[in-house]
Amino acid sequence: EIRIPFKSLRFPDLPLQRWGLNIERRIQRTGFQETWAPLTRDQANLLALSGTLDGLRGLRSGLFLEANPALTALRTGRREPERLAFVKEDPKGELGLNLAYGLTSDLTLDATLNPDFSQVEADASQITANERFAIRLPEKRPFFLEGADRFALPVPLVFTRTVLNPEAGLKVSGKQGAWSVGVLAALDKPSTTDGEAAVAMVRLRRDLGESSTVGVVYTERARRQGGHNRVAGADLRWVLGRRHTLQVLAAASDTRTTMAGGAGESGVARRGSLLFGEIQRSGRDLSWGVTVEGISPGFRAESGFVPRTGDTRIRLEAQRNRFGSPGAFIERMGLSLEAEGFWSHEDFRSGRGRKESEIQLGGNVTLRGRTTLFLTALWGDFFPKPEDYEGLFVDQGPGERPFPFRPPLSRFRGLPGIRAFLFYSGWDRLRGTARFTVRRAPLFDRTLGVPLESAAASTLDLTLNLVPHRALTTEVKLLRESIRRTSDGRRLSVSLIPRVRLQYQFTKALFVRALGEYTRQERAPPQDPSRGSPLLFCEGELCQPRPGLAENRLSGQALVGYQPTPGTVFFLGYSRSDQDSGPLRFTGLQVQEDGLFVKVSYRFRF
Repeated sequence: EIRIPFKSLRFPDLPLQRWGLNIERRIQRTGFQETWAPLTRDQANLLALSGTLDGLRGLRSGLFLEANPALTALRTGRREPERLAFVKEDPKGELGLNLAYGLTSDLTLDATLNPDFSQVEADASQITANERFAIRLPEKRPFFLEGADRFALPVPLVFTRTVLNPEAGLKVSGKQGAWSVGVLAALDKPSTTDGEAAVAMVRLRRDLGESSTVGVVYTERARRQGGHNRVAGADLRWVLGRRHTLQVLAAASDTRTTMAGGAGESGVARRGSLLFGEIQRSGRDLSWGVTVEGISPGFRAESGFVPRTGDTRIRLEAQRNRFGSPGAFIERMGLSLEAEGFWSHEDFRSGRGRKESEIQLGGNVTLRGRTTLFLTALWGDFFPKPEDYEGLFVDQGPGERPFPFRPPLSRFRGLPGIRAFLFYSGWDRLRGTARFTVRRAPLFDRTLGVPLESAAASTLDLTLNLVPHRALTTEVKLLRESIRRTSDGRRLSVSLIPRVRLQYQFTKALFVRALGEYTRQERAPPQDPSRGSPLLFCEGELCQPRPGLAENRLSGQALVGYQPTPGTVFFLGYSRSDQDSGPLRFTGLQVQEDGLFVKVSYRFRF
């Protein structure tokens, strides 16, 4: 039996209620799931297949008011290179407050002042040595996770991790009749003064029938030192014939950047637009989708996550499945096809050729006992233009004038590869995934994003979840990437990131967690592959060598937590980051940052 207070649920204020309900059971060792109300993938909206609870009359949630004060004590230290010393700051304490109030039975107001998220688990590092674009990290902070689904969009124009260090925040989320509401306002105070800003995010969505919706979104980031970024958009989700879904999103942005020494609204202004359209077919045996997205060069979403602008993207995907009979050794077999192409925004409008594309043809099989194997063949093409390399020069040595760098562009076409993926979850004490990729791929200039030379890349992504004891869970993760020049086999880049996470649950409320991670990422300074000479980036007469990358860092986090009820907690934690003298030497470790904190909070519920 599960006993849930009505004040913990969100439901409309109606004399007669009719609720959707489904109950799902997952069987971990086999991968099967059972549901009380039957589900089928032949319908796009699985919520519409729920069973119903009828005859609920006179329900009242009562007063919903929570006050959650929190006291945090913190002492941090960091290395200051200019002083050649590690400096410990004085201990400091802060009082924070979280409030939650039920405006209606289905609409909640959340407020926070001086929130502290130091107990949140540190992000797992990712390989960035050959990345051209920003990498997205998941939101883990409780204040932002509450009601996060209200801000969902097919393109993430709302991404709460852009609020780096909220000093205060206010959020309204829930539903009023057919309207879904999400409003977030925050004062963001990052470590740099010029980054301080007031942030607003507004999302409204209206139900159309049982499965379709229409909505609007608005975000604004107004910087304290002047300048702003504003984005406004509208979207439609329309379910056609139960299994086909059409999604459309249109948005425009207005950005003003304050000039150095400027004030108010003076500065550089730019505007841009985003158009997104997608149609998908859901199905147990056959599914497919077509996506078209165009983002102008001037579009910028500082409160969202749109790392790639100035491109038009077309994506096609299809999957076909065949299922075995109950109890068969082969439970499912499938084929999949994905094709994606990018055009420069202006080239697409004028009908000129694409700038890059990739085709993936894969097969997968799932065996009894929940073992799944994917095997995918890759084929990539890049079509850079000579003008894309403006500013890159080859260094000819002292006294010699550098000359423009122009690699043979044919080297970046027809790049093959293969990827294998294994998922295993047939044993209660061991589950894991392994992904291995070998392919031809360009080495990119990390600033301009253009391919420099053809390389052979191999990547391993391994995750193991171990449960040696019912109270102990262990996660071991390993990322490794190696990039070598195809002509002579010289290693251009290597990355290695092992990570271990342990958590022991003494009781339902008391636990201890430890994280350890080593990050090794090295990349040689870019060179002209035909001569071996360094590359320079020149603006006028000023030339700077293109940098390499060298990072050898050991970091860890330990946390003791006691949480008898949600919101009532005691946390004691310590984190530390050390720089290694060389890759995996573990000698001469030099601490860069550390922090010790204590957090106590109690939730009052009225």
